[in-house]
Amino acid sequence: MMETPKGEFATVLSYQADRYTATVRTENGRTLTGIPRLRTSPGEIAALVPGTEVLLSFEYGRPLILGVMPPTGGLSDETKFSLTDTEGFGGQGLNKTELGSGGEFRGPAEPDDAMPGDWAQMGPEGNLISVLAGGVNVMRSSGLSQVRTHLLNDLVEIISRNYRHVTDMGEFTVQNNEGRINMRFRGGTDQRTEAGENDNNWTIKFDMGAEGDLLNWEFTTPQGQTLFRFRVDSDGQCEIFGINGVAIHSGALNGGVSSEVTTGSREVAIGGDQKLKIDGTQTQTIRGSSTTDVLQNHAVSAGNDVLQNALRDLGIGAGRNLTMTVQGDPDADSVIFDIESGNWLVDIAGPTSPNPKSGHTLRTFAGDVNTESLAGGNFNFTSLLGDFFSQTKKAVFSTNTLPDSVVLGGRALTSHLVKYEQLEQHLMLLYQLLDRHIHLETGTSVAGVFPVSGVSGPPVVPFSSVLNPLIMTFKSLTSGVSL
Repeated sequence: MMETPKGEFATVLSYQADRYTATVRTENGRTLTGIPRLRTSPGEIAALVPGTEVLLSFEYGRPLILGVMPPTGGLSDETKFSLTDTEGFGGQGLNKTELGSGGEFRGPAEPDDAMPGDWAQMGPEGNLISVLAGGVNVMRSSGLSQVRTHLLNDLVEIISRNYRHVTDMGEFTVQNNEGRINMRFRGGTDQRTEAGENDNNWTIKFDMGAEGDLLNWEFTTPQGQTLFRFRVDSDGQCEIFGINGVAIHSGALNGGVSSEVTTGSREVAIGGDQKLKIDGTQTQTIRGSSTTDVLQNHAVSAGNDVLQNALRDLGIGAGRNLTMTVQGDPDADSVIFDIESGNWLVDIAGPTSPNPKSGHTLRTFAGDVNTESLAGGNFNFTSLLGDFFSQTKKAVFSTNTLPDSVVLGGRALTSHLVKYEQLEQHLMLLYQLLDRHIHLETGTSVAGVFPVSGVSGPPVVPFSSVLNPLIMTFKSLTSGVSL
């Protein structure tokens, strides 16, 4: 029994594009029809050209085209195409081989500059889409009709001899007409009457190059009436035209002042960034009000001082945080709030605040925090529901020895503080005297039923051993007195 071959080479005779199947003739002379091709993905579409050599498989119950075989022999450099359009790469450079043996699997028109890591899909006219080693992608129809993207420097190149970009607004082209090059734009602002598919009533016209005689830019009505024109011709003449007038006042060459005068209101719209550089001094005089709306950030930087003066109120509002950073002068006050009249009120949060527990913190690294009242004002610290905490190494209250000037625990004075160390010496001496104290008895005392005469001894239990340890209970470990 003859074994059925698992595979066989074949040549495509025709391709049924409506079914994506091929009619092939095998190397043994059989003609097979309706043969599908194995795809690399469900979305792959690649119609096979008659004459293409393929590899058939019979292992899966029905014939299947596993792949396309490369051409053999017939090398030619006369009509070959290139992946890179640069000499010395791939098979032309370090990957070139001088071996003359083995098969030749590059067709006459196929590129010889491919290198390991390259992938390309090429058409019969040399048009291709390729992913090349080194981070280069190319979509090309010809050397002057291609798009390239580069990993190096994030570069995108669009290379074309003639260029056309069509949008809803109009048409942008770059044309080379027998060496005469022109950049052209025709557009409109209303797709219904100006820039529609069948309208072409262009109200925006731009030519730079041969057709514009260097540069011509116009805005017109849909009927073609010019509203504005800016033109520079090849002789260097510049023209600015406005149907309702254009006024430019320029200063003289020798010490003159360049001025711009607008008799009515003025509105300036800048689509990008604006930079204003003034080498001298800038002065603005505004007779009315001034309003500045900044949708993002607003930064002001000055090499010296920044002064703000308001004859009435000065308000500062911040939707989030307010940060003030001062470098400071080591020999002077860095931040000064000079209030001639009225109170300084710092109101933080409230019952309706998103964070009613917001507080106030004042920090210094090693310097003092000084609060002075120079004409008899009071210092009031009030917390209706909270406590007063002071966490310091030492607390000193100096009130110039005025009587009862420091009261702890409330406004009503009930007890005075004492100097503990002096009281300790006094009590310890008193206990020592009591320890040595004796009584002279003259018979008036009675021990049982007999009168007692003579001298009594010191107390059986000394005062010092019992009462001295209790002296420490009088001492405050957190408060001291300096008088």
